[in-house]
Amino acid sequence: MHIQRIHFDKVFDVQQQLGMFSFASAGAVTYSVHLPCKVIPQEGETWAVAFGQPGDWSTLLGWRDLGAQRTTLNHRLRHVIVDLAWGGYWVAVPIVALSIYVGGPWAAGAVALAALCGGAWLMRHVVRRNRLVRAALRKT
Repeated sequence: MHIQRIHFDKVFDVQQQLGMFSFASAGAVTYSVHLPCKVIPQEGETWAVAFGQPGDWSTLLGWRDLGAQRTTLNHRLRHVIVDLAWGGYWVAVPIVALSIYVGGPWAAGAVALAALCGGAWLMRHVVRRNRLVRAALRKT
């Protein structure tokens, strides 16, 4: 994880409905940044931004508005739960049905248990990573 302090000298090419913008900071220009929840920074704001890879906005983990002391995380647990529930219904149900046909109820139970364990692992991973990101952003 890499934490970078960014002062938004100029924000331009704002597409509010898509949550996209470009900005200039310390003489460097960054184009087509997309933030979740359609957040657009204001000119003059300073943020601490957590990246998976330094300066790579596609690996964004979260950010903290240093003026407002507000932290936002890119991967929220409630979104992961909704994605798991929605995707689990459309993916796991046909797989469980197929495993009933191929291997019987024990195979279906094993597949369902594996899916539940995988979902639990993913939720635990998101919670742990979010705690680390929030703690790192608070230190800045």
